[in-house]
Amino acid sequence: MGCDLGAELRTLALCLSLVGCATETVPTCDQRDVVCEIATDQTRGEHRSCYCNTPPKDDPLFCKDSLTCPTGTECVEPEDGERSCRIPDPDDFDRRVLADEFRRPLFDFEQPSLSDETSPQDLLLWKGPEGTEHIVCALFACDPVIGRPTEGARLEILNFNRCALNRVEEAGRKVEWSLSGGRHKDKYDHACHPGLGEDHECPCERYMRPTRITRACWAYSDWVIVGVSRLRLVDDEVIASLDPPPGNAWVRECTAATEGRACHMPWDETRVFGACRSGLCLGDDPTELECLP
Repeated sequence: MGCDLGAELRTLALCLSLVGCATETVPTCDQRDVVCEIATDQTRGEHRSCYCNTPPKDDPLFCKDSLTCPTGTECVEPEDGERSCRIPDPDDFDRRVLADEFRRPLFDFEQPSLSDETSPQDLLLWKGPEGTEHIVCALFACDPVIGRPTEGARLEILNFNRCALNRVEEAGRKVEWSLSGGRHKDKYDHACHPGLGEDHECPCERYMRPTRITRACWAYSDWVIVGVSRLRLVDDEVIASLDPPPGNAWVRECTAATEGRACHMPWDETRVFGACRSGLCLGDDPTELECLP
């Protein structure tokens, strides 16, 4: 049975008592500020997710989605608490997000046989379904957030400009992609969060920080997406080999001139990137924002 929340959010309690909604946790905020929607993830499948549309007074890191979180963090929804911006587990992310959100068939990357020793070690092959006319691939510094920019618009990757460090486009049904090719972003811009509003104490961060580095491709036929890949995690060895880093999203060495910039931390199992502090790459807390003046 479905749940019709309509405009009257006071029916929330009744809705949650219906079949399919009883297992959801109701956020601890005024019912007028509760929003419920259908969400899909790997562990829970399709389920109703409820959250507060206004921040709880005791949690300044409340979030609706990752678009409004400081870079280097994600909007996490624990089963027994409110959504909030937190440092993510490097290996815990939704690899099927493109397939689940665009509702398109999934096609995996293939590892082509390397013809000689000069072939890039990060070379991947991806093929779309029959009818594919062209393919787009991207290297992401944070996980894609899929949504509609305006009511009635097509689904798109809302944070593409913010997160995509490298973009490859190929006509036809298949693409061979090495991270040494494609169009790299020149600069990983400051992170501004319009969802927080201009009067927020820190609407723009001084430095961006990647969350994790992933690759993905999707196929078009007549400008309609017809197939997608999983998000594929780029391993530490490849990240360390990218010189210069795409979009200058992180630095390879911490110096006095790079104070505060993102840096790669392959030795830390709890995170992928830290920040340069006094010449060292340290895993500080990205939720403590460094704001533009």
